[in-house]
Amino acid sequence: MSSRKIPYAMYSDNWTYSIENYSELLKNYEAVTSNEYIHDVMYEKIFCPKCFTPLTRRPLVESRSRNNVLAYFKHLPSYSHINCMYRASKGEGLNYVNEEEAKEAVDNEQLVVIDSFMKEVPKVKDVDDDEDCYDSLIEDIDGPTTDVSISRHTGEKFSLPSKVTSVRAICRNFSKNLHKGYYLPNSNIALPLSDLLNDVSDIKAEDNDSKLYIGKITRSDHQGKEKRDNNIRMTFLSFRKGGGYADFCIKEEHSLQAKHGINDNSVGRYVIFYGKIEESGVGLCVTDLSYGELSLLPKKYNTIVQELYDL
Repeated sequence: MSSRKIPYAMYSDNWTYSIENYSELLKNYEAVTSNEYIHDVMYEKIFCPKCFTPLTRRPLVESRSRNNVLAYFKHLPSYSHINCMYRASKGEGLNYVNEEEAKEAVDNEQLVVIDSFMKEVPKVKDVDDDEDCYDSLIEDIDGPTTDVSISRHTGEKFSLPSKVTSVRAICRNFSKNLHKGYYLPNSNIALPLSDLLNDVSDIKAEDNDSKLYIGKITRSDHQGKEKRDNNIRMTFLSFRKGGGYADFCIKEEHSLQAKHGINDNSVGRYVIFYGKIEESGVGLCVTDLSYGELSLLPKKYNTIVQELYDL
């Protein structure tokens, strides 16, 4: 099983590692991917976005290793005694000693228990005139208390508060959300968001279990001679033609996709959705999405996505 990839480093010119004052780092840092790393400027000034210990880059200067492996960030061995989810293997669940520790993780927004995704467009909260409409939607509401299987002791469950949320809420502050643990509906494990996002281009078959997916838009077409809101819009995503299928698309009404800013000009944008994979003619698709199960990712996170996924 492969190790989790550190999506970016926190670069600070004037901070020295100390677990007591990492809040100072959070106030003043620049997120840099391995491609954006400048050795002469950033050497010994980059830190892990989860445990805040110093990082290094492999290789230090070149973009690829002698074995043709792309450059990546790595923890320093001298800090191996400090736990970090990025030292663990991909797919390894997040576990907690007791219910109190798990509730503390929820309270500190390091663990999100999702009861369900929103069916309808959420209400708009009171905002100032200059506040962006995207951020004015209430994308998180309290859900029921849920029994969650995240104990280090097999078979034990914790009762934790949950959220009725949206993929759009996940996309907002995406770089920070990557380090949070998420417990999805009908799940039996909590994982970092970075582990839960499946690359659409790697899909090879139908899947009746809803999962989170991420893909890159290559084309988006509003179907029908008369462009009505209830017509289908077919938004095609980058796809390697796995399983002999020709293509992959989001097959949803134009009105739903338009609410998320998906249109003819969305080529090159990244999109995240939560749904099942079905056959559609000679290809595969996702359909029957609710409002809360789809979102465009803000452009500012493109470099982080490119660091984590081969899209």
